[in-house]
Amino acid sequence: MPSSMTGFASAEALAEPFRLIWEVRSVNHRFLEIAVRLPEELRALEPECRRRVSAALRRGKVECTLKSTLAEGCAREVGVRDEVLQRLRLWQDVVRGSVPEARPLSVAELLRWPGLLEEAAHEPAALERCVTQALEAALESLSGARQREGARLAEALVERCDGIARVIAAIRPRLGAAE
Repeated sequence: MPSSMTGFASAEALAEPFRLIWEVRSVNHRFLEIAVRLPEELRALEPECRRRVSAALRRGKVECTLKSTLAEGCAREVGVRDEVLQRLRLWQDVVRGSVPEARPLSVAELLRWPGLLEEAAHEPAALERCVTQALEAALESLSGARQREGARLAEALVERCDGIARVIAAIRPRLGAAE
């Protein structure tokens, strides 16, 4: 069956307290070009994700995006890292000492500060397993989508070739009269 490099697939997995959603898109490209987007806390899995994409696909520009949300009904246990909060307070005092008109940090700004919030630990091996299994499922689904797209393209090409053959067959008897 013909294959195409265009397709889309997604797959979900539950790794409490997280709901993981892979979205994989591919478009035609001469070589295999892979882009992997992962949440910051899962960046270490990028080489393994790239390896799995390379094993599953030969060509195409492939974008793999993992979205991680809190699973429905799961409460996320979050704490504040006091050492980070104290360091921010000291930096703020230093800045405001030099620039008295600088406004203080808001609670929202503090909560968005990288590394301030500390989540309850979860089993990394189980999370990694869910991430890679869901990626495998998305890649399998993508391969199916690419196969279906390739079949549709082949069918369209055969239809066009048949149309051209019909036109040629209709013109051929008139060629002698055109001389």
